[in-house]
Amino acid sequence: MIFLHAISDWLAEHMLTCPSVKWLGIICPGCGMQRSFIALTEGRILDSLTLYPALLPLIGLGIVLVSYLLQPTAIKAKIIVGLQLTSGIIIIVNYIIKLHQNLIV
Repeated sequence: MIFLHAISDWLAEHMLTCPSVKWLGIICPGCGMQRSFIALTEGRILDSLTLYPALLPLIGLGIVLVSYLLQPTAIKAKIIVGLQLTSGIIIIVNYIIKLHQNLIV
């Protein structure tokens, strides 16, 4: 538990600035991922999902990809495709919602 707290503190102190926001003034499809990961390491799962809903499917995708590289199977390949589609759809929908919210405010 202390280890995860140390990781979240370090990540919070070393967050990267989004180049899209910095130079263009618009959010990118990845905005919120760092804050979401920090919330996840702190155990705040609902906050993590609110900040960046695609983080958990992306983490799952990474785990399945590593597993597939170690031992490829057709089932894992289908899971990879499913997680890719799920993550992509969530990212696009989340991005459209965030753009819409920023235009209204």
